[in-house]
Amino acid sequence: MTEKKTSPCFPLYPSDFFGDPKVRLMSGEEQAFYVILLMNMWQNAKDKEMPYLPNDDKKIAQLLRIDVRTWRKIRLAVFDCLKVTAEKIESPRLSREKLKQDNYRESQSEKGKKGGRPSKPEESRSFSPVKPEESHGIISVKPPNPNPNPKKAISDSPVDNSQKEEQPSPEKDLLFLEIKNLYFKIQELYPAFKIQKFFQTYKNKNPKAISHTFNRLIEQTEKIGKVESPWAYCEKIITLENLNYNERDHEEQSAEFKKPIDLINWAQNFKTITA
Repeated sequence: MTEKKTSPCFPLYPSDFFGDPKVRLMSGEEQAFYVILLMNMWQNAKDKEMPYLPNDDKKIAQLLRIDVRTWRKIRLAVFDCLKVTAEKIESPRLSREKLKQDNYRESQSEKGKKGGRPSKPEESRSFSPVKPEESHGIISVKPPNPNPNPKKAISDSPVDNSQKEEQPSPEKDLLFLEIKNLYFKIQELYPAFKIQKFFQTYKNKNPKAISHTFNRLIEQTEKIGKVESPWAYCEKIITLENLNYNERDHEEQSAEFKKPIDLINWAQNFKTITA
């Protein structure tokens, strides 16, 4: 059986990349090496496996087409943006993007196993019953209206005032699931942080900005340690990132993502989470 490979591409947002202070402090050469490492991580990842590279100076230098001595001089700046252990070099952001794609492909595969979209029922080919007074041979003809009144006809026509239910989006479902998981993780890291109140305060912000903010707090905690004031830290990030994501959605994303997630459903979901 042929081994499945990961998707040939991953999203790279310039506003996120150059918006990272650590990336802005890199030299142009270091930024280029950083991107090359990300691409190699993604290229080598297998299906349902998180992207990584072995923490081996010789192999990394070979990938970057430089000598080991040069790599060791610049690696600290590059490692500052990555998760490094004795065995592996990983990118938390790249792993999240990989997980999103794997989950989406899995959901599409399950739908395919169930037969995809249900087939439309065949229309009946039988003739409709015809009233004797409206029948003239084979063709059914209705008697004309002696006093046609267009205004009355319009007013008498039924009007559907019900709001159409918004179709579910796999991307939105995955985004909500990610935010919910981040929500619980932050609760564990910062028991005193009133994250439910924070979410209620900023629930009208772009959902991707909320996810970005929660991820930044977790990454900061894992790399450096707990921040003194998680509320102030998140508030500063979400204010800036909300503008960035709204602008990006306006310019690049489809109309599906331009619509905000139903805040009523969000509130109901989080009431059940925090109950």
